[in-house]
Amino acid sequence: PWDIDSIVLFTFYKNQKEKKIFELSDKYSFYVYLVHQLFILSPFTLLTVTPHKILNWFLTIIAILVSAILLEFVSRIATNYFNITINRLKEKVVFK
Repeated sequence: PWDIDSIVLFTFYKNQKEKKIFELSDKYSFYVYLVHQLFILSPFTLLTVTPHKILNWFLTIIAILVSAILLEFVSRIATNYFNITINRLKEKVVFK
């Protein structure tokens, strides 16, 4: 039941360098998905900032990556704060 995709991924994933790349992309892929459209199709698009197409793509990719990293950071802080708050509330609640 090995298909070509599985073989290719296994081949890349067994190397430690590629493993780190996959882990990094896995960590941020959801956040990239959330922010990418902001810089591509919204009024904040960076695809028309300069007359140079390649520069616009480069700026767009950088903005997407920076925004995704910032969103992951803020999300982690909010999640930690939420978990601390929930745990404090659980300690105060007495179940009978």
